[in-house]
Amino acid sequence: MLENEVMLFIILAFQSIFLIALSLSLDCNVSFFSCGNITNIDFPFWGESRPLHCGYPPLKLNCYRNQTTIELANIKYNVFELNKSSRILKLERSELFRGICSPGSKGMTGNIDLMPGLLEYAPGSGNMSFFYNCTKHGGNSVEIGDFSCPNGSIFKNGYYGLEMESRRCSWNVSVGIESRGIGFAQVDEAVRQGFQVSYTEASIGNCTACISKFNGFCDYDYNSTKFLCHHPKPPHQEYEKIVELTIFKYAIVETLCFPIERTPWKHYWTIAGVSLTAIIGVIAILIVFFYKKKSVSRKLISRKKRKRDRFHVEDLIKNNYASSFTLKRYTYANVKRMTNSFVEKIGEGGFSIVYKGHLSNGTLVAIKVLKEAKSNGQDFINEVASIGAIMHKNVVSLLGFCYEGNRRALIYEYMPRGSLDKFIFNHKNNNNTYNSRLEWKTLYEIAIGIARGLKYLHQDCSAAILHFDIKPHNILLDFDFSPKISDFGLAKLWQRDGSGVSLLKGRGTIGYTAPEMHNRNFGEVSYKSNVYSYGMMVLEMVGGRKNIDTSVSRTSAIYYPHWAHKHINDDDDGELLKNICEEIMENEDDEMLARKMIIVSLWCIQAMPSNRPSMFNVVQMMEGSLESLHMPPKPTLSLQKE
Repeated sequence: MLENEVMLFIILAFQSIFLIALSLSLDCNVSFFSCGNITNIDFPFWGESRPLHCGYPPLKLNCYRNQTTIELANIKYNVFELNKSSRILKLERSELFRGICSPGSKGMTGNIDLMPGLLEYAPGSGNMSFFYNCTKHGGNSVEIGDFSCPNGSIFKNGYYGLEMESRRCSWNVSVGIESRGIGFAQVDEAVRQGFQVSYTEASIGNCTACISKFNGFCDYDYNSTKFLCHHPKPPHQEYEKIVELTIFKYAIVETLCFPIERTPWKHYWTIAGVSLTAIIGVIAILIVFFYKKKSVSRKLISRKKRKRDRFHVEDLIKNNYASSFTLKRYTYANVKRMTNSFVEKIGEGGFSIVYKGHLSNGTLVAIKVLKEAKSNGQDFINEVASIGAIMHKNVVSLLGFCYEGNRRALIYEYMPRGSLDKFIFNHKNNNNTYNSRLEWKTLYEIAIGIARGLKYLHQDCSAAILHFDIKPHNILLDFDFSPKISDFGLAKLWQRDGSGVSLLKGRGTIGYTAPEMHNRNFGEVSYKSNVYSYGMMVLEMVGGRKNIDTSVSRTSAIYYPHWAHKHINDDDDGELLKNICEEIMENEDDEMLARKMIIVSLWCIQAMPSNRPSMFNVVQMMEGSLESLHMPPKPTLSLQKE
């Protein structure tokens, strides 16, 4: 089907090229110049819609606001009349349209040059010179009279004569005029009225004979500078007579006559040039055609894919969670109204922006608006599927969602304290002061709350939910600092059959991802990968610093887990523990909580997944006594096997 369309397109294109080439020598017979009261003008004039080859190059007519103009020797004239039968033009120098003393006159100098052999003054018209602001008369020019310009004019006085002699005058100008033997008042009016010129028979290369005798028409070969006469074939003797050579000041013009059915070879080259240009144009059109076709096909495929994704989400909501799915669906207009047109932004990630909003009953909510995804919307589907039916105090509650084409949003309960990272690292507030560190008891409660939330996701849901992006930024705190796991955009469902999770590419944030996420030699990706992320996060909570710190001077302290393991293993009196923990410990309970959190986290970040505890064991270890805990092996770097 596509091939047939292309062939038809090519045939039509080349047919158009042929017709264009054929009409090149004929368009002068049907193309005329018209502007205002000047209408149906043909050879030797050209301009506007009448092509260049249809007239003699110097005789170009222009049209501006229904006024015909012509430029001769770089001087612009208005054309008031053009009589084809008498070959008379009535012109007026456009700068003097308002009179001799008009402001537009200043700066005009030089003689009128009518291009002898091409144009000449008609009977009754001639040249007159005007001289302005003169200090002294003299010379041998024929002076006709003096004049004074009214107040407000650029020029004060002057005189006019028949010759162009400046005679110590600041300005002078030569114009065409009718009836030169008149006074200044009549001269001023005569300048406004214009003057007449005629174009000679020589200037049109005997095209009159071409038209009148042989019913032909003329055009001009711009490359060879010859007039061409196209006509039905005349008798041989008449044909010979019309070929002649005309020589004048500006050009050598040779008029050659050819029958309409025969065209000179040089004219063929013109047609060939146009045809070649047209062929290149067709090739360009074909390239654009195929590109557009491919682009349209790509868009259709993309549109079908998006439509399939929408059906996927609808099926997920209607079928997979039919019994327990209680989410409310909102329109994009609802979302815009909730956020007051997205005024207050409270967070931003790589794939979404979070805004503060209100439900109709006044309840505060956090609205996560997904940026237009280049993927198939899997992030959105994952998040809805993962937490749409979850009700746990340590997992953020999803209250509703919006799904309209590419517009996707999730409506969560609002967490007034924001994310955990603001309280464990040295974040500055808006007033340029640092957030105060949380108490050890609060940090411990947050750590054990997160562990309980992960245990629920791994063991208590019908299908285990693996988060794959546990980090302080994704832990939200309510007013009482109770933690809730959020941002399930990278989550994946996992059936508890002992098999690993299939991932096409690594997920998570560098610094928190388990070694097996990047190198399968460490083991399969499973719920133990989330355990690793949890351990790295708890270490940061204790130390108040990033686990990989490139700002320290000693290489032994760059990888914080190594440094922490060494110090806590050698610490008998608790002094070294104070070096690990940035927050001051006020009593033995604080020291016990800190030591417990460090030991548990070091177990969680073992390089081999089989050496890490489950989240069930993590909760037991966190809730149990410090004495029951054993020191784990020294954790290795992610690319190093134990």
